[in-house]
Amino acid sequence: MFIFIILFVFFIMTISLYATYMDGTKPKGNIVLGVTLPYQNLKDDAVKKILMEYKRDINILSGILFSSSFITLLFQNYPSLIIIYMFVWFTLFFYLGNSIYMKNFRKLYKLKKVNGWFFGSTHIITIDTEVSRLKDKMPVSKLYFIPTFIISLMPFIIALFLKVEFKFYYIFYFLISVLTHLLLLYLYNLFTSKKSDVFSEDTKVNLYCNYVYKRYYSICYILLAFIESLCLMFIFLNILKIYINPIVLTAVVVVSTLFSTALIIYTQNKIKNMQNRILSISDNPLIVDNDEYWERGYYYNPNDSNLMVEKRIGYGLTINMAHRWGKIITFLTFSFIAAVIIPLSIMFIKFDTANFSMKITGDDVKISAPVYGYSFRISEIEKVEIIDKMPSKFKTNGVATSIYCLGNFNVEGYGPSKLFIYNKVPPFIAIKLKDRFVFLNSKDKDITLKYYRELIDKARTIKLQENS
Repeated sequence: MFIFIILFVFFIMTISLYATYMDGTKPKGNIVLGVTLPYQNLKDDAVKKILMEYKRDINILSGILFSSSFITLLFQNYPSLIIIYMFVWFTLFFYLGNSIYMKNFRKLYKLKKVNGWFFGSTHIITIDTEVSRLKDKMPVSKLYFIPTFIISLMPFIIALFLKVEFKFYYIFYFLISVLTHLLLLYLYNLFTSKKSDVFSEDTKVNLYCNYVYKRYYSICYILLAFIESLCLMFIFLNILKIYINPIVLTAVVVVSTLFSTALIIYTQNKIKNMQNRILSISDNPLIVDNDEYWERGYYYNPNDSNLMVEKRIGYGLTINMAHRWGKIITFLTFSFIAAVIIPLSIMFIKFDTANFSMKITGDDVKISAPVYGYSFRISEIEKVEIIDKMPSKFKTNGVATSIYCLGNFNVEGYGPSKLFIYNKVPPFIAIKLKDRFVFLNSKDKDITLKYYRELIDKARTIKLQENS
């Protein structure tokens, strides 16, 4: 299951990056591949040739890199290597994709210079007062975020009625719901509250283009919040021990991810097509030629006070690197990525190379393992048994590979359990405590049996001492 999830992630990343780079081939008004051209030259033969070469290179890159994702099958039992490989893969795709884009951007920009396809102004500032007055009425109300948030909290409401025992980590999942909604609400505000654009000297055209932009993006982020809430609801129900079939849960996550990706791509294309359709029949389109601010591969315009502007290719907004906060945000973003990826890789390397071991000192039993180590007292043991086969299990907070399982799981027939097992090295020790089970074994069958005898002997000794 783990490797299929990884391959699915690679598939989603490939689709997202492919859609991002191919988006540049579709005109945004009179901008194609990031270059502003007169409408009559968008279908020029030389322009078409550059676009065809660009599409060919992106198709080849996407095919090669997606095929290379299957290399993970060779080390599917080592999550640390998969995480490192995934990070390198994404960085390579991003770098090579941008290199292909910049090569063709410069070819098209050079063609524009040679043919003198310049027009308009590079520093024009226009305001349509009627559009500015009505801009707040364009998006769908942000109050729709309230029911989506309530949906994500339904498991907690159910838990209150069922009087489920509270666990500290429930707070963590509650915070995930809050932070996710805050992020989507921030993006909603970013897209719907930005300064209205002026596309034409005709106010009706400006109203239509801005209405389409703000309306569709507001719907998009509310729907994303709804999808996220459903996912969290299913995950939380499982954590609260309200059993959900693992296949159903996985299907919900997969379908919601696909739907979210498709929704973002659909929204962008819908807005672009509707704006292009109205602008193509407009008598007085307003064209601003500011290609010079995109020559570096990113937006750098010291004359623009806006921190965020519309991307020329891809989806959403990008940062104005000439803005002081633009540099700070970019630095913090890359620092955050490094701060997550590096420790995560180190942690999984520890998981992949560590041995689970048990040591009894007096009445204390200590199981050593990375992150999820656990201790309990011999006197807490109600039953110890050896089993040859592990029942089906579902991870709630831990690590599960085809080689080992570590952390917190729900085990069929046993309930909440701590697992420290190597899946392919039976037998397994099942230790029943008051409120959970602990499953343990070693890479060596003889050591597993040694642990079992130690637990049995120590439990008998403690019981004799209590009875004497």
